[in-house]
Amino acid sequence: MRLYLAPAGQGKTAFLLDKIIELRRQDLLAPAWVIVPNQMQASAFRRRLAEAGGALAVEVTTFYRLYARILAAAGLPKPRLHDPVQHRLLRAVVDTLSDEGQLQYYAPLRDKPGFLRRLRDVILELKQARVEPEDLHQALAQEEPALHELAAIYSRYQAWLHELDWADAEGLGWLAAQALERDPHLVGDVRLLAVDGFDEFNPTQVAVLRLLAQRVPATVITLTGELPDDSAALMPPDHDGRDAYRRFRRAAQELARHCPELEIHSLPRPHTPTPGILRHLERSLFVRTHAPSPESVSSPLPLILVEARNRHDEVRVALRWLKHLIVEERVQPSDCAVLARELAPYRPYLSEVASEYGLPLHLAGGEELLDNPCVAALLTLAELPILDWPQREVLESWRSPYFDWTHLLTGQDCFDTIEQAAQRLAEMVRASRVMAGLDQWQEAFRRRVAIQALDEIEEEDRSLRQGPIGREAEALQIIFDAFVRRLTPREHAPLEEHVAWLEDLIGPDPVLQPEARTAPTTDPVTHLGVVARARESQDTAERDISALQTLKDLLRGLLLADVVSRSLTHASADADVPYQRFFDELRGAAEATTYRIPPPEGGGIPALSVLQARGISFRAVALLGLSEGEFPRREQEDPVLTESARNSLRARGLPLTSRLRGDEITLFYEAVTRARHYLLLTRPALTDDGQPWLASPYWNEVTRVCGVTPSPADQMFPPASPAEYLAMVRNPPEDGEYAAVWDHVRHTARVLRARLEQEAAGAYEGDLSAITSCLQQHYRPTYVWSSSSLETYAACPFQFFVSRALGLEA
Repeated sequence: MRLYLAPAGQGKTAFLLDKIIELRRQDLLAPAWVIVPNQMQASAFRRRLAEAGGALAVEVTTFYRLYARILAAAGLPKPRLHDPVQHRLLRAVVDTLSDEGQLQYYAPLRDKPGFLRRLRDVILELKQARVEPEDLHQALAQEEPALHELAAIYSRYQAWLHELDWADAEGLGWLAAQALERDPHLVGDVRLLAVDGFDEFNPTQVAVLRLLAQRVPATVITLTGELPDDSAALMPPDHDGRDAYRRFRRAAQELARHCPELEIHSLPRPHTPTPGILRHLERSLFVRTHAPSPESVSSPLPLILVEARNRHDEVRVALRWLKHLIVEERVQPSDCAVLARELAPYRPYLSEVASEYGLPLHLAGGEELLDNPCVAALLTLAELPILDWPQREVLESWRSPYFDWTHLLTGQDCFDTIEQAAQRLAEMVRASRVMAGLDQWQEAFRRRVAIQALDEIEEEDRSLRQGPIGREAEALQIIFDAFVRRLTPREHAPLEEHVAWLEDLIGPDPVLQPEARTAPTTDPVTHLGVVARARESQDTAERDISALQTLKDLLRGLLLADVVSRSLTHASADADVPYQRFFDELRGAAEATTYRIPPPEGGGIPALSVLQARGISFRAVALLGLSEGEFPRREQEDPVLTESARNSLRARGLPLTSRLRGDEITLFYEAVTRARHYLLLTRPALTDDGQPWLASPYWNEVTRVCGVTPSPADQMFPPASPAEYLAMVRNPPEDGEYAAVWDHVRHTARVLRARLEQEAAGAYEGDLSAITSCLQQHYRPTYVWSSSSLETYAACPFQFFVSRALGLEA
């Protein structure tokens, strides 16, 4: 087993490619395995391998897929426990132990989705460290009761997995290592094992690598780093080496400790076309002895720093810069990337601005399921009975483009479309001040249905003059009552019934089930045609169908998990589940789930978190979010397995690492070295709530090392969309392609100017002169009004009277 060290961007992957090509020259069909951290890096490695002409008989995989491959070769395939099933299984474990009286500290948290997610992370860490339940129990014998309960949860979870003969993702690694230990000839036909792109190894991965290296003729591992003074010995873990290599150095130490046959070598620095300032940044980052680069003034394009006003402006600057490189420098979109320490705060802006600029952006790590508008609308709809029919959510559901409410219009002749009905319902809500609750809705309908003409309305009921009355109100009540009946599930029902109810709401897919659309039927259609509606929009169909498919997979996973947990706890097969608990479990599982949209044809620009981008290089990289607290992210102690508990477990021989390891410095080094030719660093000057935001210390380090002065966002790069272009031209177009866009820009500018004026430009900008006389009848002329006061009065006059006039607090 050989370990080769070299700084970032210095040819480690190319070295492995050469090793594979060399093996091909000796034996064209000799099997070779390449292990990389994730599927994106696997795709990138396969692409480079195909371009080099050596892809034949080479399997590029991740550790998790490798574990399954080894077990299949050993004739011991295991079903893998997927996330929804694991979520439900952990809930069953916690519920069972709580009911048995074994959980006191954690029992109050049993119904909290956040607790189950945190628990799953701790179990993942224990499994990666190959901690057996018995060893954990023994190590925690003298610890606080909360840790005893954690050991009980872990032990019951493992026992149930054994009883089911299933394995979670890390458990497959345990089983793969055991299979290799039992059979020294297993996968013995592999001639070359290459490992690339990692910055850490857990004990399970190290054990599998060690066992594979004993039977594979050549095992080659690459890591970022350098040997001190050309020696063949690694620095000890506490050696005061280069800070940027901290995480890599720990990974190398882990390999050396468990693989005594490991040979360590340095790769020579190859000649690379990387611009001088980027080479200087790589060599000098977090090295205090280096002076600023003299090349920064003469070559400004390869490294640019931009201070933007906020996150949205950051995204505009980054994508405008990338579009400039694509158009002017002929950089391929797939050879560009947008990175952030955490991508979640930037997701909505990235999608919006990329669409405006016409850029093929791909959120490579998947999108949050709850952020999908179709799934969000569906879950809001399903929550209406729990929330007792709040008026805003009811109106949003009637107006949603994802739901077909045609079947509600039967039995009345006042409304031709649900949009007309929604408009009149909204008028009734405003006039009758309906907030939530079926009692409020029915009272509003009752009063309005009883009135046949406006002249019947008494002065004290003048609010009834606005909105539907009489026959129109009766028709609206028929629609509303049908709406409530359709969306009211059984309060207690088997889980299968809850799932079937929700899937019936969604309806069939007209592409996969065309007979559902064309077959004649006498049964009334009561599904909402969600899939059919989602397919109608060409721009968003692929996104929404992918999200709906993920949601349906989630429902099937909950069903499977329910069957599994019932078999383990010997619960009744027809046991009822409260609807609220079903919904809470579905939302909790959805919060932890992402869905993937296929990348645009040709690849597109990947948007990645820093962790996802490790080991992959691009010609151009835009790194967002270099403000204090964002990158580096603040390290926090694990609330379940605290640092003191970790220290205690390490002292008893369990290989659990600290969560406070200072790894952010290595992650930043990895992020900035993803760029081969062009690097843009941006930071927001204001927080999301408009407060000043200091620069990251890493931002300051780059300016120190490279001597680059940050530029303001409004002075960088040409317009990237018609709207931006028209905002800059002096002579607007009168007709043609951009005339409508220009009209929109001018209208937006007028609205913005009106908002910025000292004097109100109309009733919609705050001019209340039309109601001055009315206000003076009830309030003295010196009374000071605020916008929040007026909003409170408009929303609920009684609340205004109690809080403002009487001065009472809730």
